[in-house]
Amino acid sequence: MKKRLLLLSAAIIILILVGAAEVFATSPSVNIDGESVEYTDSTGYPFIDTNSRTQVPLRATMEEYGCYVLWDSYTQCITVYNDSQKVQLWIGRPYIMIGDYNGKYMDTSPMIIGGRTYLPIRPVLEAFGADVRYDSDTAVIDAYSPAYKLATHMDGTQEVEYEWEDPYNSRRSKTWYYTGTLDTSIYNYYRSVDRKNINGYTYYTKDTLDDYLIEDLVDTFREGAEDYDNNQLARLVIAFVQSFDYISDEDWTGTYDEYPKFPYETLYDHCGDCEDTSILLATLLKEMGFDVCLIGLPGHMAVGIKGGDSVKGSYFSYGSKKYFYIETTAEGWDVGEIPDEYAGSRAQLMFI
Repeated sequence: MKKRLLLLSAAIIILILVGAAEVFATSPSVNIDGESVEYTDSTGYPFIDTNSRTQVPLRATMEEYGCYVLWDSYTQCITVYNDSQKVQLWIGRPYIMIGDYNGKYMDTSPMIIGGRTYLPIRPVLEAFGADVRYDSDTAVIDAYSPAYKLATHMDGTQEVEYEWEDPYNSRRSKTWYYTGTLDTSIYNYYRSVDRKNINGYTYYTKDTLDDYLIEDLVDTFREGAEDYDNNQLARLVIAFVQSFDYISDEDWTGTYDEYPKFPYETLYDHCGDCEDTSILLATLLKEMGFDVCLIGLPGHMAVGIKGGDSVKGSYFSYGSKKYFYIETTAEGWDVGEIPDEYAGSRAQLMFI
């Protein structure tokens, strides 16, 4: 009996070893933005799992992509994040959480083999906006980040000019102008972003690809209004955004789908709905150092700006802070003025 048990144990060991050999039989190579990711015996190597999906060493791959990695041994939760996105996965679970609320099922799961953590490369990198391509003939995976795609696929520019009145400065009424050049490639990239992978409206305010344009706009406001106080400067920026034409998502996209725009898109199109102009205004005011938030109302969105006792008008409280309402969809609305249909409504404050 003992001999038969020993033979059975040996057979099981052989099967396990054969199974592992089959898993590791193919080792794809991975390139990120044209650079090969170097894997070693200490990091582990990519392989094709039993679901025909490519698994890659967690830390070596995601750090090469520019992400940070956290590991919770108690829950076996993997957290990967950068400045604009967070992704979570769990060992043995075919599930990926993008942001805090957008969960999706996958057709394979992260795993631990030989003390090393592996994760399916495509769904994770795509959650960070990467374009992932696999050549089955060569077993090569090429992943291209959004920044790389923009730098290598330029396809024209768009000249923009904005004109708006500054009605809030009591010392003088003035027509303001801003002209600039926007990259069509950046605009096309934003247009291609899958909104289903985005968790919440604040994500749109935190994207970094449009930083140069936001910073240039803010510098223009500051230089042109160097004798303005903060109150007047904020109102100048508010008037700028209020001058944009209002257009609904349905009219713009031709569908009923919700389509929030990144600030770059709204600036490029020179139009948007309440979400679009609110996201743009909040982004500009935040860059200028103001404490702001997005205000979500039933079927509507606006901006809140922190104000003291000297500020009059409608506001929403958060702790001891007062965030005064700003309407962005039409000209002439002052800080604290709220349309009658939204007065008294409950609101969700979304901080950026």
